[in-house]
Amino acid sequence: MSDEWDKLQFLIDADISFCVSIMTFTDLLKRSGSGYDMGFDPCTSREVLKTGIYGWFKNGTVTVCVAKDVTPGMVKVFREGKPISSGCEGWSPVVPIDHVDEIDRVLQLKAFW
Repeated sequence: MSDEWDKLQFLIDADISFCVSIMTFTDLLKRSGSGYDMGFDPCTSREVLKTGIYGWFKNGTVTVCVAKDVTPGMVKVFREGKPISSGCEGWSPVVPIDHVDEIDRVLQLKAFW
């Protein structure tokens, strides 16, 4: 998770909302509960969790979603604004977490989404 965390941190620093697998999300939760000050606010509302939104970083600026179509080691990003669910329009194709530092190139491909 360390390398993945560095890549996800890149998205958080860039204020880009992202969607990960439930496995990656649980790793993120373990990390936040182990003394790291990540600024992560997990969602506790059942109704919101049903939408696929599982938490936020940076006081709600960055939304973290979980979706079934995202496998461990993969991520999709939201191109602009804040997502209202993990299934709403505006998500990128699923890409390897290792490639999120190339997100500018991915975001420029948004015409294909």
